[in-house]
Amino acid sequence: MDLLQLTKIINFVSSIFCFILAISILCENNSCKIRKMLKLDFGMFLLALTTGLWTTNMGLMLCFLNNKPVSQFLSRLNWIGGFVVASFTYLTLIMIKQYKKANIVGIIQFIIAALFVLLAFTPLGIKNTISVFPLQRETGKAELFFRIWIFVSVLYFVYITIRNYLTVEGNDKLKFQYYTIGVLIFAIIGVLFNSVLPLFKIEKFTYFTSIGSVIWVLSTFYSIHTYKLLDIEVIFCDAIRYSVFIIIGLVLNYVLFTIFSNMLDISPLLSSTLSLLIVGTIYFLSPIREKINITIRNIVLRKRTVYQKLLEDTVEAVHTILDLDSLLEYVVKQIRSALGATKICIFLLDKETKDENGEYVYRLATMSGFNSLKTTVFKQYKIIKWLKQHKEPLLLDIAYHTFDTADYKELTESLHLFGAIIIIPIIFKDELIGIITLDQKKVDGSIFDLEDINILKTLADELAVAIENSKMYKELNTAYLQITRALSLALESKDDYLIGHSDNVTKYAVLLAKKLGLQERDIYILAQAGMLHDLGKITIHDYILNKPGKLTEEEWEEVKQHPIKGARILEPLPFLDEVRKVILYHHERYDGNGYPEGLKGEQIPLLSRILTLADSVDAMLSKRPYKDREMTIDEMINEIIAQKGKHFDPYLVDKFLEIIKEYPELFTKVEKQH
Repeated sequence: MDLLQLTKIINFVSSIFCFILAISILCENNSCKIRKMLKLDFGMFLLALTTGLWTTNMGLMLCFLNNKPVSQFLSRLNWIGGFVVASFTYLTLIMIKQYKKANIVGIIQFIIAALFVLLAFTPLGIKNTISVFPLQRETGKAELFFRIWIFVSVLYFVYITIRNYLTVEGNDKLKFQYYTIGVLIFAIIGVLFNSVLPLFKIEKFTYFTSIGSVIWVLSTFYSIHTYKLLDIEVIFCDAIRYSVFIIIGLVLNYVLFTIFSNMLDISPLLSSTLSLLIVGTIYFLSPIREKINITIRNIVLRKRTVYQKLLEDTVEAVHTILDLDSLLEYVVKQIRSALGATKICIFLLDKETKDENGEYVYRLATMSGFNSLKTTVFKQYKIIKWLKQHKEPLLLDIAYHTFDTADYKELTESLHLFGAIIIIPIIFKDELIGIITLDQKKVDGSIFDLEDINILKTLADELAVAIENSKMYKELNTAYLQITRALSLALESKDDYLIGHSDNVTKYAVLLAKKLGLQERDIYILAQAGMLHDLGKITIHDYILNKPGKLTEEEWEEVKQHPIKGARILEPLPFLDEVRKVILYHHERYDGNGYPEGLKGEQIPLLSRILTLADSVDAMLSKRPYKDREMTIDEMINEIIAQKGKHFDPYLVDKFLEIIKEYPELFTKVEKQH
């Protein structure tokens, strides 16, 4: 491949990239309407579009270099590069939020660019194109003004870009870094090759400006659509996906055509038709297509997939993990696995402790990657003040531009205790309720980028909700347990034989639930159900509850109503709705001979099956008016084994027998109490 062909490819690839980017910005929200675009998006759209048109024109110049009329026309049209300068000027003013000035200056710049394009077709502009490759032109007086205009315009927006970069704070500074890179690349490559050197009649490097165009367009796009390279990544992913399908389809079609035409002597037309039908059927009906899709997406969009999974799991944890310590440990584990963080600390606001300034402290709640820490309190008050004010992540390079030299040195030394380079605020309703600190280095040795920081910020927002939910549940749980305990004591005062029964049942049920590895929420529901499972007996006559010997059929029917009546008593309390369902079915039997509904096997809710076994075990080990004595531990064990698959879930019985072996003293104490 010679240099000419390479230059053509470079320019056309650059132009296609810019056009795809422009289209993706235009159709980002499925509206594809310029009037609905934000000013920033519109500025980026203009830059991508004008750069694409300019690089396309240079590619066409090379394609028609032997056609003098066309090449002369395209050579003059190449001054449309001025529109790229106008677009950059407009976008830069939008970036620094000078919208009114951007409109005025932008319109003026585009008018000037248009005038220079018109002048290019006059003797004042480009008189003659001597050579297209390498580019040599005979120009008029307007060229000097055109090059000076480019040079001054670029100096202007470079100046305001750098000035703004030095003044902005927080995460905006990180975003602006990419924009500054794009501007500087344009200034160096674009101005040097298209403004400075042409003044000295050196234009042969003009075609290679397109290489820089990809970099400056991508840099500015990334700064504006930070963390949202959705369009490029997805388009790239789809391109690979369809390329794979096309290649597989062509290969398979060729193989089938060869088999039909050569081996089966079928006509070429029919062979082609049959091959296409089979390939099409395989593509649309075979599950292989979806597997290929998933594989490619996992490879190309791996990072985004990992992050999406991280957020989905964390959001789910918000609703399922109620214990605060467990929640924080889970989040730290997720950050380590998904982002590869090495050192992590989470500090939470402690409203029970104040520092020497009368401010509540932020105390260490959990950590990872440290053997020990010299302090468990986050005492960097200037950082806390900054986080409260800005409510966004703070990086040490941001701190360098935010705090004076002495403060910065002090901060870096104190943050070194936590290995902290990145500090993420945990904000709930505009209040700083916690702080996450991370070392910038990952396990693989790389550093966190802006996309990592953004995902951490989103994660912190979800964690804030989870923390407040956990605190709220803890407070509510305390209140609920007090109510539950009061109801349980009211029941025990009615029947002397039930004293301590609810506590024992709850204890056995919780032990079994933990043995099964149930979630904290389910264990909490089960504990409440254990305390209230016999609540319905409040409605049963005392003489029935305390009657020695066998009950009559009518009396037994009244006793069998107590799960229903207990559940009915709890109906007005919506926060005990799940508890109510457990209580309703705690006298069902595994073989379907229980009450009130005669449910069988796994039709019975798991928590109810656990409660059934726990309730029966304590009843066996306790004195009751209807039996001579309580069972011994061995007799109880024999009984529950005998009732496997009948009264009790066989799997739960096996697990409960393991608990008896692990904690024999619990049952010995019960035996002695009775």
